[in-house]
Amino acid sequence: MQVSLVRGVLCAFAISAMLMVGIAPHARSACPPFLVLWGSAGLTSADPGKFNYPTGITTDGSGAVYVCDNHNHRIQKFTPQGNLLTIFPSDDAYALAWDESQGILYVPEPNSGSVGYFDREGNRRGTIPMPVVGYETVVYIAIDAQGTLFCRGGDRIHVYDRDHRHVRTWTLPVPGLEPWGIAVGASGVLHVAMGVGVCVATFDSLGHQVGSFPLPAGSTPRGIACDAAGNIWVTLANKDLVRQYTPAGMPLCILGGGSRSIPGYVSVPYGVAVARDGSVYTTDHGFHRVQRFNDPTTITRRSTWGALKLMMR
Repeated sequence: MQVSLVRGVLCAFAISAMLMVGIAPHARSACPPFLVLWGSAGLTSADPGKFNYPTGITTDGSGAVYVCDNHNHRIQKFTPQGNLLTIFPSDDAYALAWDESQGILYVPEPNSGSVGYFDREGNRRGTIPMPVVGYETVVYIAIDAQGTLFCRGGDRIHVYDRDHRHVRTWTLPVPGLEPWGIAVGASGVLHVAMGVGVCVATFDSLGHQVGSFPLPAGSTPRGIACDAAGNIWVTLANKDLVRQYTPAGMPLCILGGGSRSIPGYVSVPYGVAVARDGSVYTTDHGFHRVQRFNDPTTITRRSTWGALKLMMR
């Protein structure tokens, strides 16, 4: 009863705030149209172009798409249309980060306690050893415009400069919040998807918390990414949705939902990435595939009270 009351008060506050700025309650952008999907279940590394529970995803400046084929222990690289370009081995990777200025793909390798880095063709160029403290092996990674690496292992964030020199390590202020994906925002802040507390927490480069906003109750957030406008995309794995928020936490558009039989439905979305052209990619963990959606800024904004149920999921 108390939780429902709190959610009701928060909802009323959000509605009042939106009315003051001239936005209809529960207004959201129309869902960007589904463009293309590719992949299917391939339970061995002998199945090129197929996936065995894909996780992390990223794109480079040319539009090429890199996907962690987690259970097959490899990275697969595709064109934006889903044509396979190359395959190279990885160590149980869950996340990826691309540095356009150096042409380097960073891949956390939790089994070996390191971060490997590769060129566009998948040739290994080196390895960065990571601190390993129990469960705090580095699994998630993000990079800012200056090439600074943020590597999350457990409740710790390890920061490295573009020359792979360790700068600092800081600990999330409240232990046990089950952090998942991390992403660097347009202003250089670091966003962390929290599984316990169900929120996105925001930190400056020194590890000071500077903000947070809630996610739908009962969600299990996994991947997180930022677009060119600074908006934040979060995969809600157990709700089969990918949601977009402003940096202040106002909900925008939603990917997924609807019938399981149609393209555009996402099953246990895990990773999310936004390409230079604004296209949004997500790994469809449950259906062993990748889906690409159109740039949502090209869609006319609409307002609807009927979106209430989906917005509160």
